Amino acid sequence: MILAKRGATVDGFDISPRAIQCARRRAVANGVADMTAFEVASFYSLPYDDARYDAVIGQAILHHLREKGQVARELYRVLKPRARAIFSEPFGNSSWLERLRLLVPVPSGAPDDPTEWTRQLKYTDLEPFRSLFEIDVAEMQLLSRLERLVSSRRLVAWLKRFDVSVLRTCPWLRRYARTIVVELRRR
Repeated sequence: MILAKRGATVDGFDISPRAIQCARRRAVANGVADMTAFEVASFYSLPYDDARYDAVIGQAILHHLREKGQVARELYRVLKPRARAIFSEPFGNSSWLERLRLLVPVPSGAPDDPTEWTRQLKYTDLEPFRSLFEIDVAEMQLLSRLERLVSSRRLVAWLKRFDVSVLRTCPWLRRYARTIVVELRRR
């Protein structure tokens, strides 16, 4: 909705009809229904024209999709040359660290959390995209993942700044991050 409020035309899709109904209601409530179109669709077969989009943004999508090569081809097809796709994904390159989450008693709205770690994105999941896209990766949330347990906003802000610094200076720690942001640039 934020992009539509700033003047962008926004198309969205999800495999869940309920999610699409919710998106449409939110577009109306935010006064951007005329700037948005939402439909039920699968990433494996997108209902959009070739080379239609300047940008694609996704939140926690890629790690659910098993056929990454097919997704890469569909994404390539709908993006304009030199366009970008950016995805923020739960990162699970360190399964022992994700299992450690099982010991943290934090309530979640997701019924399968914290066992969702079994389907986290891994570096190897990006391989099918390499032939079609230039790829940049940014790892985030090392210590700041504790924000679910810490009530101090100042401490959480400090932890986030600390994470940026540590992950920049100690690249070997990146594989222990909680979130990964993947930027794909169409060749």
